[in-house]
Amino acid sequence: MRKLLLAINLNPLTIFRLLKNVVHSLSKNRIKKIVLLNRLGWNELNSVLLEGFS
Repeated sequence: MRKLLLAINLNPLTIFRLLKNVVHSLSKNRIKKIVLLNRLGWNELNSVLLEGFS
């Protein structure tokens, strides 16, 4: 990770749990489709997301 002022580092599992909670909350409000845009550098998160949401 680059040393940037106020930069934070999140564990992929933490991000997955956050996204899971957001998706669950949106689904309760009848939101049926969600688009997640992947930014360069999040490649290690892809496998966690694919495994968790499948």
